[in-house]
Amino acid sequence: MGRAKVSLDKKTEITALLEAGFSQRYVANKLGVSKTCVLHVAKKLKEKLPLSHLPGQGRRKASTATDDRNLLRLCNARTVRRRLLEMRIAF
Repeated sequence: MGRAKVSLDKKTEITALLEAGFSQRYVANKLGVSKTCVLHVAKKLKEKLPLSHLPGQGRRKASTATDDRNLLRLCNARTVRRRLLEMRIAF
């Protein structure tokens, strides 16, 4: 089970409270996020990294777009064939 993604608005709130001088523990309790989340945002702030999620994060797809199209085509053909047989229509 992965981490829940924190919205950019929530990260902006965390940033504002940290810059106002509040402790990480206070910010975590006030906004209802984990202390680790606040720690990660503070680390990104310190290193001047963007707060938004970077593209390409997450699990990669196992199938290609071509594989997906072929699977869809195969499923559709089987479904049509089965329904025609159920209605006793020759194809």
